[in-house]
Amino acid sequence: MEGIFVPAVLENQADWALVRRGVLLADQVRRVEVAYARIDPDEPGLLLSPGVIAALGLEPLGPQTAHTVNVGRVVVLTVKGRDCVMDVGGVAAFSQVTIGRIPLLAMDWHIDRRRQKLVGNPDHGGEWMMDILVTRSLARLATIKLRRARSVSAWSSAHHGAPGAHASGSPFL
Repeated sequence: MEGIFVPAVLENQADWALVRRGVLLADQVRRVEVAYARIDPDEPGLLLSPGVIAALGLEPLGPQTAHTVNVGRVVVLTVKGRDCVMDVGGVAAFSQVTIGRIPLLAMDWHIDRRRQKLVGNPDHGGEWMMDILVTRSLARLATIKLRRARSVSAWSSAHHGAPGAHASGSPFL
């Protein structure tokens, strides 16, 4: 899979938090544009070179080995108009930006192995979607709460004249 490359934009997520608080302007967010980020589904996450890490203002959080550095800081990764917030792993100085399977899944990209290119997930018609897993126990809990809210509302209407009204102000009593 070393033959798939895409343009990517990386931005310091902490800078965006400062923009939302009014401390920084949007054009002050540290940003790196990469013309050829390597797609590698064998890598789990997002790997950046020390030069890119420094340009984004990220600092190592853990011990450094001969091959990797534990960065652990968060960036906003944008590929072909889709973005995700991702923890960063660092790699040796000679390496390039590498986008692994977790960011690809987060942005709903699929590797077309026949054409050797990145495409929208065919399970979603190529559109950007997010799968949300809802377990039976969570769905059952939501159903129980909904039934309880309806029965309390009906009881309150019958006893107090207003839907959802209760002497305590709580619709769940």
